[in-house]
Amino acid sequence: MAFVPSAIPWSPEHQIQRMHVTRKQLETEEQAVFPLGGPSPRHLYLACKQKNKWGHPRGYRIQLISIPGEPLPQNSPLESAVSWGRYQLAVTQRKETEP
Repeated sequence: MAFVPSAIPWSPEHQIQRMHVTRKQLETEEQAVFPLGGPSPRHLYLACKQKNKWGHPRGYRIQLISIPGEPLPQNSPLESAVSWGRYQLAVTQRKETEP
């Protein structure tokens, strides 16, 4: 979300700041992780190249509402077994070579 200056319809000589949805494509899995306690996006939309029956890209909107709590310390011997707990959200793509 970003503020964008827009003309006021009933007073075109004046402007207001309106919220506008911005789009940013993440290229790698490392860019698609949001660590606990760090900033996270307000809205997250995962799209694919396929289109739905209305011609729009298929996808999913994810809304981050709550987090599970504090993760294990990274120096804990058990932490690597639950490394997913470091993140509010991590987006990965399954490859056909992976089980």
